[in-house]
Amino acid sequence: MTSGKRLILVIGNVHSGTSLLTKGLKTMGVSLGPALISSSPFQKNDLWEDPDFHTLNLKIVSFFGLHLKGILSITHEEAALLCKEGFLEEASQLLLEKLPHNQPLGIKDPRFSILLPFWKKVFQQCNIHYSFVIALRNPWSVTASKKESPEKSFWVWVSYLLSSLEHSEGHQRLLVDYDELIQNPEGQMKRISNVLGLTLEPEKLKSYCDDYVDPSERHFYTKTENVTYADFYQQYTMKMYSQLLAVAQEKITFEALKKPFQKWKKLFLEVYSLLVLAEKNNFMMEELHSKIQKSNESIHELHKSINQKSFSIASCCQEMHQRELKIASLTIEQATRNKELLKLKKDLEIQNCLIAA
Repeated sequence: MTSGKRLILVIGNVHSGTSLLTKGLKTMGVSLGPALISSSPFQKNDLWEDPDFHTLNLKIVSFFGLHLKGILSITHEEAALLCKEGFLEEASQLLLEKLPHNQPLGIKDPRFSILLPFWKKVFQQCNIHYSFVIALRNPWSVTASKKESPEKSFWVWVSYLLSSLEHSEGHQRLLVDYDELIQNPEGQMKRISNVLGLTLEPEKLKSYCDDYVDPSERHFYTKTENVTYADFYQQYTMKMYSQLLAVAQEKITFEALKKPFQKWKKLFLEVYSLLVLAEKNNFMMEELHSKIQKSNESIHELHKSINQKSFSIASCCQEMHQRELKIASLTIEQATRNKELLKLKKDLEIQNCLIAA
């Protein structure tokens, strides 16, 4: 057991500014670990994720199979099962190895949002103080950034934020809106440092605001007043977003979300069984797609082998045809020589007759 250790967990949906927020923690003396996952070479910024936590979280969701697509949060019963299966010891050992001795540790991976029932047990096991920075972004902008159906994207947005809100309650936490962060990075870093009780380092803050935060990296920006809500899930999600945004803008407090949260959770539970079915369907479709892909690869290899053999047969046939032509040529040549030989024999017989006469 370790005391005096501190952890800051950045949670929220993908494409919601979690990387930008995590990088910002460095302006207030938070360590992000020595080895971090790099982003795509086509992107400017890194992901600021520790590969070991990323790998462990992927291992955990893969353990359940049907949670592979990450629509739903794990339950308390599933968290207890993970502990029995040895994940508690594995995660605790990893966390204690990563925690620095003289500064807070900041970690981020979107899957933390749906794995909090388990990870909170890990934090308690390690006896560490932990806080939450919850990334928020307009769900229309998030959907525009992802390559999946809008309806699924909206429900994932809801699921991640409901889990983040529920499991961060009673702990030090704050909501940070991505668009607010892009527009005023210095102000948002001051908000975070005030809530977390950390001291900003002026030079790092200036570098972060001037050199790192780049509004051009925000490829999708949706103004709420410019969209219409045709479907129930859109209306439900946007009502939720508007109140969460009010918290992020400090117009209301988390306390004001208690009644709305119960309503959101109730509505979410009403569609929960459909989401479970959708997640199973996604998993089955992924398996089917994988099998089809493997079959197509096998067929491609078979066609490749057939083509190679066909080419080999064609080469053999061409070689045989050339040999047949050569044999025919030799046969004609032999017939010509036989005629010449026969003529010579006749000429010789005539000469012999003349000599005898």
